[in-house]
Amino acid sequence: MDLLLRFPDKATAVEFGVSQGVTSEDENGENQTISALGTINLAVIGEHYTPTGKTLKDEFGDVPEMTPVPGWWILVRAPDSYPIPDALAPVIVWNSADATEDAPNPRDPSFPQLVFV
Repeated sequence: MDLLLRFPDKATAVEFGVSQGVTSEDENGENQTISALGTINLAVIGEHYTPTGKTLKDEFGDVPEMTPVPGWWILVRAPDSYPIPDALAPVIVWNSADATEDAPNPRDPSFPQLVFV
């Protein structure tokens, strides 16, 4: 089962990670999140941007203008039998268990299109 999480901001995500024992401070005071814990894997996406529809020019030519999508994004992979903690439910924006064969990944264009392979 894959879950796409959207926390309101990085601080809230870090606070949740600390409460779940997957985030802690390193020797430099930087927050570090464990990417694998038993049968659970985490991919911190962080900030996510989507195209505005406008095109800009830079030294590489035409590039899409991008705008941030609110939130701090994390992708989780867990066994199908993993009991989703109640505290996690409010930040789940996509669950692969609810996916269909013709749409196995998040299809909302404002969601990161990152997936585990």
